[in-house]
Order: sequence, then structure tokens, then C-alpha cells
Amino acid sequence: MPLEARQDLDTGRQLLQAATADWLALGSGGDGGDVPTWVVSSTQQPAPLHDSSHVHCVYVVRWEDGWFYCGETTQMSVRLEQHRMRTRGVLDCEAAYVALSALPGARHCVPLPPGQTARQLEGQVIRRLRDSGVSLWSDHDAARR
Repeated sequence: MPLEARQDLDTGRQLLQAATADWLALGSGGDGGDVPTWVVSSTQQPAPLHDSSHVHCVYVVRWEDGWFYCGETTQMSVRLEQHRMRTRGVLDCEAAYVALSALPGARHCVPLPPGQTARQLEGQVIRRLRDSGVSLWSDHDAARR
């Protein structure tokens, strides 16, 4: 893996945050503003309120070997555990994510713009990561627009 691809999770978090702000600005026609992101270390679990059918999380996982993965889920803690088990405990992973909700006033969530989906944001984040030279396990879902 090239040295420039060995970014830390903060690189992934910043790219997630920037892609989300741009996506929100496109959806609302305004300024995406500050986007709250959540960071989960290799020993932590996501906030329980982000495991809900009305909360969509777009996330970036980084394994300790420097590889990244971006996905979308309504069950953040389950999905993160699946990623952790993927390496059977050989490699730790950490994650950064954005929580989105179409419900008005959902706590600790970014409002999901009308007509937009979390999967569209996932595609935008994957493209941003890929275009920034981040080593991705997969960029298959980058085609989502």
C-alpha cells in the first residue's frame, strides 16, 4: 500500500464531513454548514440512539492496516461489529459516522433533505475518499448518485 494511503481515521472523518456538507448544500440549495460526526474507537460502541429504523448512518471504517470502507446502515452497532469480526480480531478497526434522519427534530441527527437518501450520500463519500487517494476495500457503491 502506498504511504500516502495510510491516512488515519481523522482523514476519513474530515472527508466524510466535507462530502456530507457538500451533499446537504446541494439538497437544500444552501450552505451545508457544520456537520456533526461521531467517532468510535476500537473499544467503543456507537450511541444507542443511532440504532433505529428512522436513523440512517453513513460511516467510514478504518482498519489498523490503513484500509478504509464506507457504508450505510440503520443499525450502526450491528454493522460495526460485523466489520470487527471480519478480521476475526486480528485487526482493530475504528469508525466515524454521520447520523441522518427524515424525522423532524430527531436528536443528534442531521436532517435528511427531502428527496435525498443516505445511499446517495454513501456514494458521494466513497467518491470523495477514492478521489483523495484513500485505500478502499471496495468502491463498488460509488456509482450511487
